Amino acid sequence: MGLRKIVQNGKTSYMYSSSSQEELFLVLLQAGSAHSMKITAESDTVQRWCRNLEKTPQEYLSLACQAVENLSSVRDSDGKDLKEDIFEIQDDHLVWKQYFPEKKVYGRRGKFTLEKMEYDDALENT
Repeated sequence: MGLRKIVQNGKTSYMYSSSSQEELFLVLLQAGSAHSMKITAESDTVQRWCRNLEKTPQEYLSLACQAVENLSSVRDSDGKDLKEDIFEIQDDHLVWKQYFPEKKVYGRRGKFTLEKMEYDDALENT
């Protein structure tokens, strides 16, 4: 799926993603550090969030893959680029957010644990 740029609080991170129907794999590169995340339809996180959103695990995983894939082309009704607002890094988690323009509020669609990995290993995985 490729490499995406996330800018949050003036800090730039790069997210490499790879997905299939069975899993979503991400590597997050930040200045001098790296993290990874792998989710499948059987993952505890997917099971919990798919119930919250009333989706099947496969539907939820598919939506997560689409959100990552479309990260660079999501805009609000005024044309403002929202790509920085879909995924947010919070401590050791990647939070998937959804914007509801009519209410001008964000809701969570998922919170995934990021696992620390060696920076050189992360570069090899990208």
